[in-house]
Amino acid sequence: MKKTIIIVIFLSFVNNLIGQSQQELTGIVLDQENKAIPYVNILLPSQSIGTITNNDGDFVLKGGAGIKLDTLVVSCIGFETLKLDVTKLDIKEKLTIQLKQSTTEL
Repeated sequence: MKKTIIIVIFLSFVNNLIGQSQQELTGIVLDQENKAIPYVNILLPSQSIGTITNNDGDFVLKGGAGIKLDTLVVSCIGFETLKLDVTKLDIKEKLTIQLKQSTTEL
């Protein structure tokens, strides 16, 4: 019984450490009329992590404790691909990204 309690406490402690080490970059992607754009690709290529926006244009990019912010690549069909320098970004603030419609036709 004692061993079970110790194991449960240890696993709880490890779970808290893992949860605390997770960092998140949150934001929203809008068009030029300030309307949310769903299904936009959000990539941090140097870290090999990415996500897509939900139906409301919101995204959460999750990374480990050592997440290094440098260039964020934002792309979506019908819009110009945007490369953002996010080296000086405060990861606690929600990022607002505005995409321009592409003038190139397929």
